[in-house]
Amino acid sequence: MQLTTSYQNTSLLNLQSKFCFFEVRDASAVLSASCAKEWDEFVEILEKFTFSGDVLLAKGGNKSALVSELESLFYKKGWMETRVDSEQILYELPKTGRLTGEKNKILKISGKNKKFPITGKTSSLQTIERINLLTKKFPEARITSTYQEGYQVDCLKGRVAIDIEWNAKDGNLDRDLSAYRAWYDFGLIDGAILITKDITECRKLIHDLWQDYLCTNNLPKNTLPPVDLKTSTTTSSDKAVERIKRGDAGGCPVLIVGIQRGCWDGSPYSPKK
Repeated sequence: MQLTTSYQNTSLLNLQSKFCFFEVRDASAVLSASCAKEWDEFVEILEKFTFSGDVLLAKGGNKSALVSELESLFYKKGWMETRVDSEQILYELPKTGRLTGEKNKILKISGKNKKFPITGKTSSLQTIERINLLTKKFPEARITSTYQEGYQVDCLKGRVAIDIEWNAKDGNLDRDLSAYRAWYDFGLIDGAILITKDITECRKLIHDLWQDYLCTNNLPKNTLPPVDLKTSTTTSSDKAVERIKRGDAGGCPVLIVGIQRGCWDGSPYSPKK
């Protein structure tokens, strides 16, 4: 799948000293137009975001300090960590099993019909009504369902999904893109944004900060930093780009944001002892 460059026609153009951007299906143009409020909040957060030397070189874990700081900026604006579960209901009806007249409308209501705004409450009531009508008219009908615990994203607001991946295994990218693909196909989102690191720029910065730290503290030059500079199995913008180019997100417009050296606040690495 070919990369697009619609981000160059948005306010992201002014942030290329801090981040690198990659997209498919004109994700920036789509999201800035269809989800203007959420897009403006996203851009504002990128404009404000910085990290310190201590945060960059902090040891990894379940969630790095950098990810926690960035997520908190979204959560303060009402973005929420969200999971979507799904349930497939199968209706086995006789050949003549059709409702007619006004009752038939119950079978035609869907989330894409703008005349019927679907919420969790109304959707549940419609499902119950549909089952009651069918089983009452066709006692021989058999109804079965399969419930599946679904995908989760770090931040969701309106129709925009955002994940932040830093030191996680690169397999997390497959999970994220699968979630975007499913949510887009369900009609729940207009697009997604995946924020990760520009591995080349971050490695150079970590190396420079670590060498300054060794020199300042008169430590042996062969002392290793607290983060692994050689690992090839963590998330990064180049690995995310590989996946969206081969179409892993399906029809979902996806924007990849790579955090670069320009986000560094200029502070040295000075861990607390």
